[in-house]
Amino acid sequence: MQILSTGRTFSRVTNPDYYKELPRNDRHIESMTEAQAVSVMAALSNAGIEFSAAARGDDKVGITVSKKDLVALNDIMYSTIGKIAKTQAAKENAGKGEKGKYQTINPEYYASLSKEQRHSRVEATEVAREIVKGLMAEKIPYSAVVRKNDTVAITVSKDNAKAYKQIENKVKGVRAAEYINPEFYKALPKEFRVTLPMTEEQAKAKVAELDKKGIAHSAVINGDKSAVTVSKKDQGRAFFSRSQLKREVQRISGQGKKQPQKQKSPKKKDTQGLG
Repeated sequence: MQILSTGRTFSRVTNPDYYKELPRNDRHIESMTEAQAVSVMAALSNAGIEFSAAARGDDKVGITVSKKDLVALNDIMYSTIGKIAKTQAAKENAGKGEKGKYQTINPEYYASLSKEQRHSRVEATEVAREIVKGLMAEKIPYSAVVRKNDTVAITVSKDNAKAYKQIENKVKGVRAAEYINPEFYKALPKEFRVTLPMTEEQAKAKVAELDKKGIAHSAVINGDKSAVTVSKKDQGRAFFSRSQLKREVQRISGQGKKQPQKQKSPKKKDTQGLG
């Protein structure tokens, strides 16, 4: 499928045969500038989605897709040019008080999730655009509400919450923490836990050691915020004695600084009886 364009100048019609073959009641048309159309048409071609396009003479291009491809067009438009398709849901939402300030993306998916199944996050528009690209690349379904205050509320299912967090951290440049045996940590009552903070290298070494010894444990690997948790009954074998454990925690947290020793005054020589 070839995009007929030279710079920002379009041929009058692109893929006219597809437009003619598509039944009138199955056509969905989006209007945008020529510059925007270049990005959208390229993305449609890369995704293997058929389309037709026509220049309108006012620096506008109408892109036509089948209604079955509307969701894909919507995703592509938002990720490439930051706009959403004029869906029926968006039209119905327009002008309804406060809700009229919002635009919706994939509202049908949002409606398909129960309240308990939804995982929603509010992101800045530029961040949200990159997160949506990541969700699309991972083929993770999502819904979004584009707000007027330069933010976007994105919703995925709770089953995809972990994948969302990983994408979000990557976009924001935040390193995601690695959790080892988190089920053990959750199942162990707070009063029965012993957690030792340590560096990432120390935590990895300790996890390998505990695996070798067959001692149940949980760990968070996250740079200098790493930590290893075991049951109180295993703390002696896993770490060391309670006093050693306390000293180690103080050392790592910088609270175990040695107090300077007082210098002893030299003893005076007993000169009694000496001439």
